[in-house]
Amino acid sequence: MKKTPKISVVIPIYKAENFLVRCLDSVLAQTFKDFEVVCLDDGSPDNCAQILKQYAEKDSRIRIISKNNTGVSDTRNVGIKTARGKYILFMDSDDCIHPQTLEITYSLANKNDADLVYFRHITKNYLDIGKHLNKHFCKDTVEFKVVNNVLEYATEKNHGGSSWKIRRGFIWAYLFKKSFIQEIRFPTNIKIGEDLVWLLKVLYKKPVSVLTKLPLYFYIPNNNSALSRLNRLGYIENMVSGLLEIGRVFQNADINDKKLFIREFAWPVMISVVRNVKHLQDKTEKKHAIKYVLKLYRAGLVRRPSTFKAIKCYFRIKNMLKDI
Repeated sequence: MKKTPKISVVIPIYKAENFLVRCLDSVLAQTFKDFEVVCLDDGSPDNCAQILKQYAEKDSRIRIISKNNTGVSDTRNVGIKTARGKYILFMDSDDCIHPQTLEITYSLANKNDADLVYFRHITKNYLDIGKHLNKHFCKDTVEFKVVNNVLEYATEKNHGGSSWKIRRGFIWAYLFKKSFIQEIRFPTNIKIGEDLVWLLKVLYKKPVSVLTKLPLYFYIPNNNSALSRLNRLGYIENMVSGLLEIGRVFQNADINDKKLFIREFAWPVMISVVRNVKHLQDKTEKKHAIKYVLKLYRAGLVRRPSTFKAIKCYFRIKNMLKDI
């Protein structure tokens, strides 16, 4: 293998023995061959280490980095630091990628000297992705759009807007130029939403971006994911903490980008947080959660509602604050 591969596929691994093989197989099946797979064993207590060893013995492109368990954010930070490729693609160890993912994204990035390439994903059970995996795309006729302020296309909303909209902060839906992201660290104090915080810091820097609508990543639901294990109060705490962190970054943004952040990210996250506060049954937990919402208010994020849902959320927050 060349000393400097064109792409590094970075995969944090923890308790993934039931699906690690399918993940690695999907990477090794790529039509594009000049890559490395940075497998970060985050102190996984199961058989992941043995599986990785078997794969590394068969394919020299697989690099194993073993570390103590410090969580996915710190593990991704290690991955960025140790990746040798010009570009980085993040994967979760329970997911898969289309055989042409690296071929198409590298072609688009290289052709347009892009800092990132965004592509679509499909949410399916593993047994249902066969027909999507077998679909062939012609890289020379791929429809794409080059944008200089990708914030104008990004949103945390589920619906509405342009068909080119980038929805949700899924970092595995991108190919990133390493030199553009290498100084941006994932927050280690947040368990849920850390990827959105990191991604918004990337988008804040105005990367030259290529958008394509091709579905090249397969998100496979996992009942043992960090999100599924977190209780409602934990979700509220983490999402508020993440929003406060990225809000501090956007304090220095120009007025248009600040408006985009408030409308497309701050309000959708706050609406989700307020819904979860509403459904808390324990009075002590609810009071604690409302105090977290108060942090958003004091930080100046509870303002400028421009949609019906945001206006409803705004008045719910105002009513909550009366109870503090």
